[in-house]
Amino acid sequence: MSDTKIARRYATALYLNAKEGEQTALLDEVKYLQKVITENHALSALLKDKSIESSTKITSLKKIFSHSSPIIQNTLVLLCQKRREDILEEVIKEFYEKYDTVNNRVKVSVSSALPLDKTTEQSISDLVKERTGAKEIEFTNTIDKSILGGFVVRFGDTLIDSSIISQLNKIKKEFKIA
Repeated sequence: MSDTKIARRYATALYLNAKEGEQTALLDEVKYLQKVITENHALSALLKDKSIESSTKITSLKKIFSHSSPIIQNTLVLLCQKRREDILEEVIKEFYEKYDTVNNRVKVSVSSALPLDKTTEQSISDLVKERTGAKEIEFTNTIDKSILGGFVVRFGDTLIDSSIISQLNKIKKEFKIA
């Protein structure tokens, strides 16, 4: 079985073990867990090192995450006991996807030559909500001077490219064909 499939199962179990109304708090804890692992290279290396005993990893994780909820602690212990601690980052990624799916939340990434104003952000958010039926939008705007103007919107499997560079490339192709 692939690591992604296994991670998805752990992430689903993690999500389902949270009581009704506690999923948002659990999301915050998962974000903190990800932040600690990302910023602490020694911890990341510890988790991925198969030569280190599970008991040593469990002891370390219990100390580091002693203030975390029992759900987080138990998940970490279980991953170590099953020798799956190396897929923790994938479990976190799958948890985010599960949370977004259940809560009808869509991540939108917009690349633009200049920062977008609030009106444009709202228009894009409304468009995405209309197309996906999402209740909530997580909006990210990155500046990419190479697109010259306009913007490129990505959400799910959808790409909307209304950048000037894209339009120039289309015109360039048309002239080559003609």
